[in-house]
Amino acid sequence: MIESYIQNRLQYIGIVGKDSSRIEDIINEIIVGDGHENRPFILTAFHPNESIDDAVEIAMSLSGEFTGEVQIVTL
Repeated sequence: MIESYIQNRLQYIGIVGKDSSRIEDIINEIIVGDGHENRPFILTAFHPNESIDDAVEIAMSLSGEFTGEVQIVTL
């Protein structure tokens, strides 16, 4: 899933929930890879004590290169 986000030039990933910090770390490791590839920068954030609505509001408030459509993916 993360590889498809990289290929589609996703700009931001916000993770909500109890283990969001751990999941963000895993996603960041996937994004960076082994450091040898020229991978795009993707902003990530974790929101352990916030609702999905709060996280969406934060995503929608981003500006500059991080402005764009917000999609919710539930696992």
